[in-house]
Amino acid sequence: MSYRDPSDKLELLLQRQLHYVRRSRCGVRWLPWLGGVLLILLLLVQEWLLPDALSTAQHSLFVVLAGLTLTALLYLGMTRLAQCLDKILQGQRELLQLFYSHPLPMWLQQQERLLAVNQAALTLYEVDVDQFASLSEQQLLGERLAGDENQPDSLRVLTLTQREVPIRLWDVPLQLQETPSTLRIVQDMTAFQQAREAIQERERRYRQLIDYLPDGVLIQQHEYILFANPAAQQILSGRSSATVMGLPLWTFIREQSVPVEQVLPNDGCYMERRLRRLDGTEFDAEIASTPTLVDGKPAIQMIVRDISEAKALRTRLTDANHRLKYLSGKMLEIQEQERKAMSRELHDEVGQNLTALKIHLQMASRRQDKPVDWQQLVDIADRCVQQIRDMSLMLRPPQLDTLGLQAALQWHMDRLRGQLPERSSLHVAATLLGLSDHIQVALFRIVQEALNNIIKHAQAQVVEVRLQHRGNHISLDIEDDGRGFDINANNNSNLQGHASPHHQAGLGLISMSERAALLGGELQIVTSPGLGTRLHVTIPMHKGAV
Repeated sequence: MSYRDPSDKLELLLQRQLHYVRRSRCGVRWLPWLGGVLLILLLLVQEWLLPDALSTAQHSLFVVLAGLTLTALLYLGMTRLAQCLDKILQGQRELLQLFYSHPLPMWLQQQERLLAVNQAALTLYEVDVDQFASLSEQQLLGERLAGDENQPDSLRVLTLTQREVPIRLWDVPLQLQETPSTLRIVQDMTAFQQAREAIQERERRYRQLIDYLPDGVLIQQHEYILFANPAAQQILSGRSSATVMGLPLWTFIREQSVPVEQVLPNDGCYMERRLRRLDGTEFDAEIASTPTLVDGKPAIQMIVRDISEAKALRTRLTDANHRLKYLSGKMLEIQEQERKAMSRELHDEVGQNLTALKIHLQMASRRQDKPVDWQQLVDIADRCVQQIRDMSLMLRPPQLDTLGLQAALQWHMDRLRGQLPERSSLHVAATLLGLSDHIQVALFRIVQEALNNIIKHAQAQVVEVRLQHRGNHISLDIEDDGRGFDINANNNSNLQGHASPHHQAGLGLISMSERAALLGGELQIVTSPGLGTRLHVTIPMHKGAV
């Protein structure tokens, strides 16, 4: 911040008064000489015109004319001198009025003697004229402000009420009555200091805000980075420990053949770009730039935001939505297939047996003379009961409610013993007894679906089912040594709705994954063609799990 010297007007007025004095002194000094020269000229003219015939009357007339001429010249000179003195007095009055009414504190001193002091100075130091005259040089000028070594006129004074006041001092040298004098002008810097502290505080808060922003903030000038906040340093450096400040901007631009101004936006709007980190990795970023000033020179402030994770999250969300739509459609399809299968079982098996039982009973009632094969009727009724029991077990095994998860899993594997490989085993940790109903149902259905997939597709020789407690999680592992499959191709075909050799297996995997996700867990699949398959399910032991 620059200051206008408050002594400028005083200097101007003093120069004007000195100019008037010089002009008046010059005019008065030459008036007698001019009168004498004119008188000599008149005498010479008289001698030349009338050398011998000068009469008394003519001589008297000549003297009168010469006196009148000299009087007129002296009158003009004195009038000019009076005008100059009036202007000098007027200038002095203006100077005094300016001095005493000036808002800046000032005083005039000659060596150590005080000549005059204005009211602003008395107000600043909180004294009257006599007290001001008794103040020492140290009391008037105080001490230099700390931190202002580059400004020797920045001082701090202490008033009589012990109030510290920062001031700035101007010394104006003067010549009064040919004696060196000094006009001292001070300015109260309290408001300026408060404004400077407020600006510094705003700058500190702005810098703190910039440092804590999650987005990267850069300032580049002439395509070189002048400033980078910690977020920008982390985003652009990656795993490298080198600083990004001082580097050219095109170091991080993938299209190095394109000018920087064409790659970066200049309208303040965000634009997606592919950038390169110092460690060589690339990432997707949103960039916005706005013009700014650095030390009075044009620069560009940039906002850099890493959106790689956000884009990946959007991709996963889109895939999850596709999977959900596909799963919902397939669930409805499977539900209709199950209903159709149940209807067929009831009609073809249970219905036919009941019809046969009804016919036999009707025939027995009509032919009372013939013996009734009651054993045949009992067998038909047993088959109906067994079929209904099998259907009920397929919907929900009673062991799950009465004996628990381990018994239900063992019953299900025993029931599939003829279809599973001979080397099939089940291991359930004793610490998992007493799990909540919804967790037991989910684990049972996951194992049921996995074993069905193994029977249909794996062609395995060994199957292992392990259910155990690990830390705060329930761990379920189902592993076989079958032919495996390409999980990426299987997922893509399922998401696109295309049939594949493992189409039903993929649907089962989605169903198992959804069941685990509903309990806050996840399903991991490790498989490869010809190398078997391993399903790993983890479910958290949250409150209410047991």
